[in-house]
Amino acid sequence: MRTSVLWLLLCASIAAASTDGVFITSAPSSTPPTQVYATRSFVPGKPHLLSWRMRVEGEKSWRFRARFAGITVSFYDDAGTITGVQTRHTHCYRTLAEQPAWILLDIPPRSARLLVAFSIVSEDPLPGRFWVGGFKLTSYDPASRPPAGMAALALIPCLEDGAPTPARLSVQDGSGKPVLLPYSFSVGHGQFGFHLSSPRVNRFFLPPGTYAVSAMKGFEYQPVRKTVALSAGDDATLRLVLERPKGLPVGDWRPGDHHVHLFRHGGSIYPFMNLEDVYAMAQGEGLAFVGFMGEDQVPAAERLRERPGFLGWVRPELTRDLWGHLCPIGFFEWPRIERHNELWPMSVDWMDAAQKAGGAIAFAHPGLNEDILAKVLTDPRTGHAARELPIAAALGRRFAIDILTEEGSEADFAMKLRDYFRLLNLGFRLGASGSTDIHADQGRQPPGSMRTYVNAYSLTWRAVAQAYREGRTFATNGPLLALSVGGDQPGDVVKLSPGASVDCGVQAFSHWGISQVTLWHNGEAVKQWVAGGGSAIRGNHTLKISSSGWILATVKGPASKELAAQPERPGIAGGQFAITSPVYVEVPGVPLRPDRSEAEYFAKWVDDTRTGFEAVAKDSPLPVQIHQQVLARLARARAVFDQKARQSR
Repeated sequence: MRTSVLWLLLCASIAAASTDGVFITSAPSSTPPTQVYATRSFVPGKPHLLSWRMRVEGEKSWRFRARFAGITVSFYDDAGTITGVQTRHTHCYRTLAEQPAWILLDIPPRSARLLVAFSIVSEDPLPGRFWVGGFKLTSYDPASRPPAGMAALALIPCLEDGAPTPARLSVQDGSGKPVLLPYSFSVGHGQFGFHLSSPRVNRFFLPPGTYAVSAMKGFEYQPVRKTVALSAGDDATLRLVLERPKGLPVGDWRPGDHHVHLFRHGGSIYPFMNLEDVYAMAQGEGLAFVGFMGEDQVPAAERLRERPGFLGWVRPELTRDLWGHLCPIGFFEWPRIERHNELWPMSVDWMDAAQKAGGAIAFAHPGLNEDILAKVLTDPRTGHAARELPIAAALGRRFAIDILTEEGSEADFAMKLRDYFRLLNLGFRLGASGSTDIHADQGRQPPGSMRTYVNAYSLTWRAVAQAYREGRTFATNGPLLALSVGGDQPGDVVKLSPGASVDCGVQAFSHWGISQVTLWHNGEAVKQWVAGGGSAIRGNHTLKISSSGWILATVKGPASKELAAQPERPGIAGGQFAITSPVYVEVPGVPLRPDRSEAEYFAKWVDDTRTGFEAVAKDSPLPVQIHQQVLARLARARAVFDQKARQSR
């Protein structure tokens, strides 16, 4: 009896304290967590959602200094004995004002009450705090009746065999306004749909009315669209069957996104999103693999995920604003390399280390514009520019370039495509890739809105990384695209005699329509096919080959609100776009003759980059031998472009 009385007194004090919210600040581990909510109102064995309002106020560095920052839910039986504990840590350091937060609770048997507490555990004071309040525990009993005047709607996305599957869902009311269902993660701040936070929580209460409901799962499955009319008291269930048409041009190619973040910047709207939530969203977007950039947020034991049908790895993005941002492909340990801020190592050192470990590298968001190119290269204060991209190519490294990615408002997509073709015309073998650079907690775009398809021999990180290194890829924000040159695919080498002809086949498909497909040979558009508003193009073209070079295909299509044509900020293609990596052509004795202007363009690029490097190095205690090694590499790259200029046609 005494235990029950004390419990009631504790609940009353917590309820009074949490009416207006509670601030949680950092405290040593010896300090008890701050108790914020208690209740007996639940049924063990049924899923429950604990929801609350939350504001996070802090500086970027504080979240990584806390031993624990988050919630602890403790369950007790009637005798006061603990029956279970559930915790969740967060690395969120700033929200956009007050935001909803929630966790799904698995309540242990014999539990009669629960207690919720928050803590930020640190032996030293930290410049950050939580505000929490408005706690509510909701049972998701599928047999519960909807409240008076409301209707119930359950959404079950599933595959053709009836198996439930994660997917992106959308609900719009009769006026076309998106309905933001509770406890879900929005896409485009709710304009383009949402992902359920758990497949067990798929039933919602809505006002009576007519609703347009849809489901999509990436670019391969046919989107499903249905209309449902709900009256007060209705309890409806919609099974949304996602079908994958046969004969798609991807075959066994696997889609993924190698550049996904969580809590990297402030402005979160989902302060308790975690890696499992991101992986679930990715699978709902039809991805087979995800490269998560942020190992400081994930315990070492959880940094590799290899399960049937899905692969995930966690590595840090290499964010050096002087040489360019790099995404490591695959899970591996970096060797110990002497580091000197932005100046050293260079990107080629990380590429060598990645390849030695069985991984690969993709250049993220090159972020360049013709009008500001010289300033970007020479001014070390200008970040995010891939200064070392052509230099690494000249030094013989193979890597992927994110042709499709979030770039920023000043980036020039046409320039990036042009410079990619220029590098190919100079004989460098570089693959095309796509990624989002998404910040999942900000709700702007989902993982994989731009993605890379890989022709990998298996769904393992080593096989995926090998496909990136070898250029067995294509990048897309919607269309599916296949290229065959004499039976070979992107990344392959076709050997032909001078004057020989080769058959080129292309196949493109999009559920959102295709405009045209273009076949490119050594930078020239040699054949175009126009769809005339259809969803597919299949074409063949016989190409006469006079010298070594390369062949690739691109496809364009109309924009759709379900697809990302301008992710996060303006700067990339204004509709659907896909590009294959090249098939390389070798004609013995007849090399690809570069264009002098293209070689001179990159020679000046090296010169400007040297200017930028020297501007940083003059104020840095960089060891002389490393300084000289950087200059020697730049000189070797410059010599490569000079030689190509001399070999020009």
